[in-house]
Amino acid sequence: MIIGFLGKGGSGKSTLSHLYTKYLLSKGKTVLAIDSDHNMDLTYNLGVDDDSFPYFGTDGTAFILENFGENNMSYETHVYSDLFRQSVHPEFSLSPEDKFTKKYSEQMSDKLKVMSSGPHNDVILHGNRCSHSLSTPLKVYLPFLKLKEDESVVVDMIASSDAAATGIPTGFSFAIVSVEPTIHSIKSAKQIMEHLSFFNVPHGYVINKSINKDGDLAFIKSHLDTEPVTVFEFNTNMSKPENHLPEIFSEQLESIHKHVSDFILDNGDNRKSLSTEKICRNKTYKDVTLSKKKVFC
Repeated sequence: MIIGFLGKGGSGKSTLSHLYTKYLLSKGKTVLAIDSDHNMDLTYNLGVDDDSFPYFGTDGTAFILENFGENNMSYETHVYSDLFRQSVHPEFSLSPEDKFTKKYSEQMSDKLKVMSSGPHNDVILHGNRCSHSLSTPLKVYLPFLKLKEDESVVVDMIASSDAAATGIPTGFSFAIVSVEPTIHSIKSAKQIMEHLSFFNVPHGYVINKSINKDGDLAFIKSHLDTEPVTVFEFNTNMSKPENHLPEIFSEQLESIHKHVSDFILDNGDNRKSLSTEKICRNKTYKDVTLSKKKVFC
């Protein structure tokens, strides 16, 4: 399964991504942790401290087009959506590693690989592309990534509703939104979940940094109208990237895992179909928009 963590900046999505990665490793799973946040907190928390790390945001889209596109598609003349419309779709896997996984992931331990989109680079800083383009390879990689039963992927997304609006979450098996008991965090979570619903991405939310569990639960439920998957009470250990999994969070992490696993068991993992539907919808919208422009011209 592929689970993505989203939320307002500072809501704890990177911390939860880190904790959930550690949880899966403690259960003997093979995990690919993907950091698509330019702050790279998950990358740091998992022990990556190397200037030579192969960030996929640097040239990952071009690499996918050149290696998995028909007729060696180029970055300048094609967009990633063409890969969904070609006769043979790309195929990615963690074991054996495909070309993209091998080039852009780093083996941190026997069971853990890490990928990162990386920081803002010269192309971004000089205005040739926006910062969201660093994560564009995930729009292709995640939907076409084939996983074995003991393999999982955890994705730490960029902050706020931008994370969902990119369309990348159609490559998730399930999305978890981290919500603090503040009105701005709730407002951001509501926007994120509206976008996820637009893309038909299955999702739920967790309450994070709760100080008054019953009061915070009632406050957030009154705005979001649904039950949370679980509640993480405020604890200073949350902000410490320890290598071991703190026992105090095991119950909440187990709740997330059970909720996601049960959902996939009942509904399947529809990453590829949701992403294909997104591409078709985008094309229809563009075609209609262009036809309207022609009328007015």
